[in-house]
Amino acid sequence: MLREAGKTVVDLSADFRTTDPAVYREFYDHEHPAPALLAEAVYGIPEIHRQRLKSAKLIAAPGCFPPASSCRSRRFCARVDRA
Repeated sequence: MLREAGKTVVDLSADFRTTDPAVYREFYDHEHPAPALLAEAVYGIPEIHRQRLKSAKLIAAPGCFPPASSCRSRRFCARVDRA
């Protein structure tokens, strides 16, 4: 419903963290619930996918992301944001 309305969706599950339905099946032991959307989803790590995230309509949240809490990661992210 949100996607059809042109809204950006941030998926908080792990469903769109891979673009390969076979990998999803291997890890979760069942078929992906929306395989047609896999190619559209962008993994939400700006240090890797910054340009793609700007126009993404389906973003796969990285989930538990401990490196973001470390001082080193924060300094890295600050440098990347200024670039």
